[in-house]
Amino acid sequence: PFASLVVGWYLNEMSKKYQISRERRAHVGRALSNLLELHHQIRSVENAMNLIVHRFDLPKDQEPVLHAALNQLIPQADVYVARYEEAIEQLSESDPVVAFNLRTKAQIPRSLAMLRTMGANHGATDIDMAVIEKQVKVMLVPHLEIAIKELADLHGRSTLRQVNRMLDSPFEMPIEINDLLKNVQAANPEPL
Repeated sequence: PFASLVVGWYLNEMSKKYQISRERRAHVGRALSNLLELHHQIRSVENAMNLIVHRFDLPKDQEPVLHAALNQLIPQADVYVARYEEAIEQLSESDPVVAFNLRTKAQIPRSLAMLRTMGANHGATDIDMAVIEKQVKVMLVPHLEIAIKELADLHGRSTLRQVNRMLDSPFEMPIEINDLLKNVQAANPEPL
């Protein structure tokens, strides 16, 4: 009877540990998914900007207008940031130190919005703000990528390999958009 009691207790503890591990992995997966989406959004806007500016030889004063238009076309980052923060909050229940280290990694959109507001209040031009915004992204995106890799590692080795391939791959414009840009350029060969 004592041996069966010990075995029963052990199996119950192992079951609880497995359940906690599964829940933790789910929280990590949700946080990782949203952080990857945020990273993709930031990367997509910048790469699309560079492609359009170079393809159409846009003057510098048109870049802020293009940037604003692209930000309107791409879904807002606030949704991903809120989901990420929720997943990190849930992760903090089982892994508070990791949650603490990862909590602020999705703040790039808020930081950029705050910079735009401060720039507008201090009379910065749109061109100045575009340059500052680009430099801030160059500075902050590597930290975002480190957090993505940390979450991927927590999720599992397979996930980490997939994430490393995603982060290391060059940005490729979807064929449809590339074809659209070629058609627009062919219809209007003069610089805009």
